[in-house]
Amino acid sequence: MPDHQQQKQHLKKTPLWLWHHQYRARMIPFAEYEMPLYYRSILEEHRTVRNHAGLFDVSHMARFLIRGKDAHHYLQSLVPSSLRTLTAGRARYTVLLNHHGGILDDIILYRIDEETFLMVGNAVNRKKDFHWLLCHKPQQTSIEIEDLTEELALLALQGPTAEQILATVTDDPPPASKTFHIVHSEVAGIPHVYIATTGYTGEPGYELFVPAGNAQTLWTRLLDAGKPYGLQPAGLGARDTLRLEMGYCLWGQDIDESTTPVEANLSWLVAWKSPHHYPGRQTLHQQRLQGTQRLRVAILSSQPRPLRHGMRLWTSPTKDQMVGTITSGGFSPCLQRGIAMAYVLQRWAQPGTTLYAGLPQTRSPLPVQVSSFPLYNRENGCA
Repeated sequence: MPDHQQQKQHLKKTPLWLWHHQYRARMIPFAEYEMPLYYRSILEEHRTVRNHAGLFDVSHMARFLIRGKDAHHYLQSLVPSSLRTLTAGRARYTVLLNHHGGILDDIILYRIDEETFLMVGNAVNRKKDFHWLLCHKPQQTSIEIEDLTEELALLALQGPTAEQILATVTDDPPPASKTFHIVHSEVAGIPHVYIATTGYTGEPGYELFVPAGNAQTLWTRLLDAGKPYGLQPAGLGARDTLRLEMGYCLWGQDIDESTTPVEANLSWLVAWKSPHHYPGRQTLHQQRLQGTQRLRVAILSSQPRPLRHGMRLWTSPTKDQMVGTITSGGFSPCLQRGIAMAYVLQRWAQPGTTLYAGLPQTRSPLPVQVSSFPLYNRENGCA
């Protein structure tokens, strides 16, 4: 058997895997799963999410349940963000850090009730995150940590019409989108569904946690209910271009264990005045005082040519001085030009700075500008 077929056999499958194949999705390996890249085209699905709504299968993401009377204090000891206002029904985007301040993973914490939290992390970090949680759990505690990744499916309904679509399949009014909340509800006749007002596209929308056995029922009912509102399934390709327009990081490309929140332009996650201790605290406070050598920035081209991961950034077209590297790049369907995010030396990180992008063998680097996040503004629309 060819190696690629053996590799494919060992890939994990989400509860919607068969549906994706029947719908003739273009499937690819991603974080040990076989996942849909697109169904029609990345460009079409991207614009559908911006103008109407898209439905994503993101069941590959890691999901952990953390519960116990000391769960809040325990989680606060692991993240640089303050969880003081993370009351029941609220959600918080934050990061797990190693002891040098590097980003182990970027996560979302959902507080289900006073003693119960749901944590969502990146699929590629599932084993590492679970091990980190267990290793840092106090010995004398009643805290329980459970991996629910296989038991819960995760669907993302994203786009301007998402709220209207969800309202047609639930008796309870859905929570206002983009508010970082989570509620327990019955959806499309399926009990025990958690509706979270979070997402990775920059659009209004929801992430739905549903028992794995009910995933396909909820998926098909949402698609049926969403037809009058322009809803279409969307794959990882559009998810990537959508998050890139917003400047959302992808772990393993834009952030990793060698990158701190300060370098990654995520200082807003850190509760600087809070006295609580967490791994990497000393490094972050030193960087805040002394600055960092590099900073993550947005990059905008005036040309439709896509910018790519690994491209270098120089100060002149003659490539006299290299000052940065692109970590994520592509073509923006809404802006109709190449966009990227990159790490550049602090001196060259100011918005409006002109740099030149290309590979080492490129003879004529492309002029680009350092810009601000997000690159896409919903008020301007997406043609």
